[in-house]
Amino acid sequence: MDGAAAGHDVDGTHLTIRHPVKKDRQYTLALTYAGTPRTAPAPSTRSDFTQGVGWSISDDHETSTLQEPYGAFTWYAVNDQPSDKALYDFTLTVDAPWQGVANGESTKSTEAGGRTTNRWHLAEPASSYLVTVAFGDYRRTDLKSAGGVPIQVWAPADGEALPGGTGTAPAAIDWLEKILGPYPFDTFGIVVVDNDSGMETQTMVTLGDTDYSLSPEVVVHEAAHHWYGDTVTPADWSDVWMNEGMAMYLQGMWEAEQEGVPVADKMDQWADFEASLRASAGPPAAYDPKQFGDGNIYYGPALMWQEPARAARRPEVLRGAARVAGRAGERQRRPPGVLGLDREDHGRGGSRASSTPGCWASRPRARLTALPSSPSAPTGTRSSLRGCACAPSPLRPVPSP
Repeated sequence: MDGAAAGHDVDGTHLTIRHPVKKDRQYTLALTYAGTPRTAPAPSTRSDFTQGVGWSISDDHETSTLQEPYGAFTWYAVNDQPSDKALYDFTLTVDAPWQGVANGESTKSTEAGGRTTNRWHLAEPASSYLVTVAFGDYRRTDLKSAGGVPIQVWAPADGEALPGGTGTAPAAIDWLEKILGPYPFDTFGIVVVDNDSGMETQTMVTLGDTDYSLSPEVVVHEAAHHWYGDTVTPADWSDVWMNEGMAMYLQGMWEAEQEGVPVADKMDQWADFEASLRASAGPPAAYDPKQFGDGNIYYGPALMWQEPARAARRPEVLRGAARVAGRAGERQRRPPGVLGLDREDHGRGGSRASSTPGCWASRPRARLTALPSSPSAPTGTRSSLRGCACAPSPLRPVPSP
């Protein structure tokens, strides 16, 4: 703490630093650690969550992250719930020719001693579930939207440079900007990983290597989250339907346009099975906590968004909603704090972390340095992680559980 050794206690997933703190004073806490991260069970019945949440290691020692509604806690110390956002810098080192990919802008890449080191800078606050880190044998393709947004696609080097629909990313950003207004970040990207899911990880979308995850409609869906979910984020997971409902509605609008049918017809198709989703997993805002991320939080809320758009007789009503949500997000930004939350608190009735006024400048910045084991390690060994996390921020004592 501030350059001096500090004691600590670990109780399950809770880390307590034994150091006196004073209100409103800033401290720099550096954590140096090493080990092999393991995934945690996902509170979901979805087939693409069977690997668990958190830091995943493939049989080929590639790594990736999937951490909604939580999972970041499996590989770094963090208040792993959506309303406590932070700024991030990453320094990722791995044996060449592999690459380390993360959120934000790639600021520097070097190769020395048979290893590559990539540095990434995320300029805007992000929730921990929106953080991504991937190590693998990647090649990078640079694109740009018509509006000038720089886009990178990181795909396995032994496959296509732009697999599936990843090459449609510029068109997806352009299409969304016409409806929602300017893209709210400096860069956009996609990293393709060895799983079956897709995540709207902030500025660097994480897509599994499957036909559906790499489809153009999923690219639109995950890009749409950068307005709804990444910029404006729920205080807790009981409101996840707000994220997914809007992204799903925009995906439906895009699909209808591609199919040459009215949006209302697409919504009618979804309405045919929406009731069964509710019956299976509960209402969108009171879902079964053991079925997180089921279809009930996607399709019903998308149908809800159709009504104001239909009433206004123009899709531009969504741009107004985005601006209102953005103003709400400005009001909700708050100074960083430390809350004692259990992993189970993701559903309705869990601890709710409400927001109070703050500013981005007061956010903590986490500097994460990761060094995985050699990709050429013998088959059967497990990749390990050595890390150093440094986060200057005002600190408050952790409440007792």
